[in-house]
Amino acid sequence: MVYAADGGLSSNARITGPMSYTVSLWCGCTVYVACNPQTRIAHARVVERRGETCPIRAHEVGARLWLWELLPDPRATTTVTVFEENGV
Repeated sequence: MVYAADGGLSSNARITGPMSYTVSLWCGCTVYVACNPQTRIAHARVVERRGETCPIRAHEVGARLWLWELLPDPRATTTVTVFEENGV
């Protein structure tokens, strides 16, 4: 769910990108990522919703995650194909 901002900016600086977003992990959990508005660097990663079949005990709602916990499951055997913008 997206909420509309109800307050104005605290400075005259223009915000050009998202300051926060959510990421769906391989285990089904949803993580809220908060970013610094000036640098756009993520400073907090918090479990927002736990996946129904998540095998990771530490993925409780409200738990902070390390950056490497956002990576795909290293035990996965599927191959990911990456395409460049020109379609190659």
